[in-house]
Amino acid sequence: YVDEEICTNCGICYNQFDCAAINRKKETAHINPNLCLGCGICTNICPINAISGGDNNEDH
Repeated sequence: YVDEEICTNCGICYNQFDCAAINRKKETAHINPNLCLGCGICTNICPINAISGGDNNEDH
């Protein structure tokens, strides 16, 4: 899940982290829950903690 209130669309998650589930929307990053493996790496790569979830069970 990407918190759109916090996300600055810096691009780190979708440009520097090779994950098919993360892409750019107009104003923020977006995680496609159908492609997300729940690994949680994206939650650690976001410099402002706008991404949550990633425990292989959460729909984010």
